[in-house]
Amino acid sequence: VDGTLIYKGSHLNTARFPVMLSKLSERSVPFAVATGRHYRELKKLFGKSIRDLWCCCCDGAYVVSNDSPVYSLPLPTACIRAFFESFAGDGKNTVVFHSIDISYILGSSYLAKAKETARVGNVKQIFSLSEISDDIFFVSLYGQCADSFEAPQGARVSYKAHGVCEFVNRNASKYAAVKHLAGLYGLSDKDILFFGDGENDRE
Repeated sequence: VDGTLIYKGSHLNTARFPVMLSKLSERSVPFAVATGRHYRELKKLFGKSIRDLWCCCCDGAYVVSNDSPVYSLPLPTACIRAFFESFAGDGKNTVVFHSIDISYILGSSYLAKAKETARVGNVKQIFSLSEISDDIFFVSLYGQCADSFEAPQGARVSYKAHGVCEFVNRNASKYAAVKHLAGLYGLSDKDILFFGDGENDRE
């Protein structure tokens, strides 16, 4: 999505994009967006066009179509516990556990919560692991530890920059998610056109 359908923070071309989708649909060509973003972000970005897309979210951790998950690779429970135990009571780092519907913030300042709310919406601050009631697909770590914290067993780093590190299931990838969708149509790799400009598009 970023750098391909939208560029340098600009908005989606809402006049042209639906026409593109319509032309593809006329030829029975399915279109999937594969992104590091959450489904909640995509709904804001694509508006009504979201109904005509396969949405491969959080670097392939889950796929949504018409508001319904059709494929998912949540992080293992032990992995979530490892993040929680590493940073509970820590005042220097912020951890955000993302399900499809909710982002759970541990150790958040009001500023961090406000930023996360603006980005994805539906944010809940938590103080115990038992407050997480659904599958977690994506974990964001902000702060000093983000530069050195190693992925717990069962997870992999999907994105890393100074002061931020993001994790998904070790088996999740944009390619795996798109390949799963292709299988639903009886398609192989030779039938798929991929395009992207980021490291997480490489596979």
